[in-house]
Parts: sequence; structure tokens; C-alpha cells
Amino acid sequence: MVPEDWLASININGPIVTKLAEKNPLLIANLSGNKSLGKNDLKALKKYAENIVELNLGNSNFNDTISSYLTSFKNLTKLQLQNTRITDKSMEVIGDLEHLESLNIYGTDITDLGLEKLTALNGLKTLYPWNSKITKEALDGFSSKHTGITVVSISEDLFTPSSLEPPSIIADTDFFKDSIEVTMDYFFKGVDLYYTLDGSEPDTTSTRYNEPIILTASTQLKAVSHKPGWELSPVKTVSFKKSNILPNSITLNNKPNEKYKGNGGNTLIDLKRGTSNFVDGNWIGYEGSSFAATLKLQKEELISTVSVGAFSSPEKWIFYPTGFKVWVSQDGNNFKLVHMEKLPTEKPNSDTKFQFFDLNIPPTKSTYVKVEVISQLKNPSWHPNPGGKSWLFVDEIVLN
Repeated sequence: MVPEDWLASININGPIVTKLAEKNPLLIANLSGNKSLGKNDLKALKKYAENIVELNLGNSNFNDTISSYLTSFKNLTKLQLQNTRITDKSMEVIGDLEHLESLNIYGTDITDLGLEKLTALNGLKTLYPWNSKITKEALDGFSSKHTGITVVSISEDLFTPSSLEPPSIIADTDFFKDSIEVTMDYFFKGVDLYYTLDGSEPDTTSTRYNEPIILTASTQLKAVSHKPGWELSPVKTVSFKKSNILPNSITLNNKPNEKYKGNGGNTLIDLKRGTSNFVDGNWIGYEGSSFAATLKLQKEELISTVSVGAFSSPEKWIFYPTGFKVWVSQDGNNFKLVHMEKLPTEKPNSDTKFQFFDLNIPPTKSTYVKVEVISQLKNPSWHPNPGGKSWLFVDEIVLN
């Protein structure tokens, strides 16, 4: 059987993998609509890939570059690739999925050449090739040779969502030195996108997205999708951080938990955001303890803001920090406390979330910066396991 803790870790930000039925070892994986899909998303499923019999990658940015990872899913019977970026190259991999019964390549760039590569799929029963680049002549020939395969002609309405999803927010990175270009996208036509840059909740009175957004300062971008006659989508939020002071090295005062050590202290200065999957290697975690880190800068810098990225998922016993302390030093030995801040403990919730905490300090010239991130240490009284050791997870410390 597939362990429940593995399922919980994969589904921490919403259901991705579900059981085909209760007490059944077979799984269904749904990554549809993920416009930032990468090889790590598929590698995360590799441990139990042989249990996955249905995989939905439709309306994502799945492409030829990462299609090779499909070889791990040897027992797939159903594969959905509608409206993805695959070409005939990916069909070479798909042609090796010997148990495949249903394949959806609607709205892709598959041509007659790619169709030919499906002849090896002896178990294929249903094919959805509509709106691809396969010619009618090739489909007619394929159908006449493979009478056991149903070639379905369908309308685009079949893939129209029943409710609006938030827009995709796309940028090369979450961090930038001078400026960054951010674009937004939606899977289907006829949907308008609205956004805010001041932290307020967007609606149809907010700025309408028409062209790429250029950011020159740390910004929390919030966006929604709207279509006449439909309810507004949930809000999508992405934080972009300006980082123009790069540390030379970092020292952790105490080691993180062995299970969640990432790349040690460098995890906090590699300018890579952790995702809502806290086992992605971009977080460091501490159980029942606070921690402090000392950053050595490349040269003396004028510092006015220290930002700390943290994670919260109470159902996983992970909570935001309850405070911070910041010291500065010229020599690395004599430190001066320049900021101390307490935060209230979290109110009852089961949300999975992460954010940056911006600590404003008096503009100070310094070569060393020490940051203490304070944990609440124990689960609160409202938690299902009150008094148990709580976790503190941090992914980045950014100086400006």
C-alpha cells in the first residue's frame, strides 16, 4: 500500500494524488493547469509512479523537455495531455506505455508522424486527437487499420472549465536585482485578468492585465480571472523580492533537523523560493527550537531591510515565527542589536501558506548581519496535538 504520510506530503497544497478507491494501491495523479510544471513535479511522484494508472497533465506547460519522465509511469492506462506543448518527439515515449488504454492529445502540435508512433500501443482503446495537427486523411487511415480504437471527435466545450481558476503568474525567478518582467496567462480565451500590486484584494475594478508588468521594487502581486456570467476566481498571490545585497557566506548557529536540512545554510541565500511542498529541498526545518544565522557580506553595505521567508501548515505542525531579532557587526565579533520584533501566535487555522516577513531596521552600514528567527516551540492549545513540538521552516533571508 502507498503510505499515508507520502500522500499527505504530495497533497500538502491541495489534492494532486488520490486513490482509485479506498484500500486500493492504485492512484490517480492530477497536475492539470500547472503552468510552472517542471521535472521535479514528476520526479516527486517517481517513488510510487508504478501505482499511478491515471495521469492528467492537461492545460499545463508539459512539453518535450520533460516528457522523458513519463517512462517511470509504466502502468498508466489513461493519459491526458490536452492543450500542452508536446510535439511528435514526446510520442516516442508515449509509444512505450504498453498498458495505455486512453490518450488525449487534443489541441497539441502532434502531426501525422506522431500518430504513426501509436501503432505500438496494442492496448489503446480511445484516442482524442481533435484540434491537433493530424490530418483527416491520416486519422481515417489510422481508424481503418485499428478498428478496436475509438477515435473521438469532440468540441472544445468538453475542456471548458466548470469554474474559473486563478490566472498563471509567470516570471523567470521570484528574486531580482534591478527589475523583473512578469506575465500572466489563462488556459482559455474570453477570460479577463485583473491584478493589484499594493497587497489589496483584486476585483474587476482593479488594473486589467494587457501587457507584461515590470517590477522595480519588492512587490506582492495578486490576480484574479473574470468572465461575464461567472463568479470571480480565487485570488492568486505571488511575492517578488528585490535583492541587491548578496551575502558571501552564511553560518547557522544550530543545525536544522536532519530530514529537512536542504543545502544547509546556503538554502537561505540561494535565491530559490521553497514551494508549498515543504519536502522540496528548498526549506530548512527546526523541530521545537528557534535558530539564528550569521551572514557575511561581500563588502560593507548600507542595510535597511531584512526579509525572512517562512512557511506555515498547522496540520503538519508547522507554524510561522513568533518573532525576530537582528544584529549587525563590522568585524564579525562585536554585534549590535538593531531590531527586535514579536508577532502574535497564529489563530486556529488549517491553511497551507508561506510569506516573507520584512524587518525594517535603521539604515546601517555593516559587513555582518545576524538574524534570529524565533519559534513558538510547541503546538498551541487549539491544535489536535497541543503541546507537541512544533516546526519552524525558513527558505530565504534577503537583505536590502
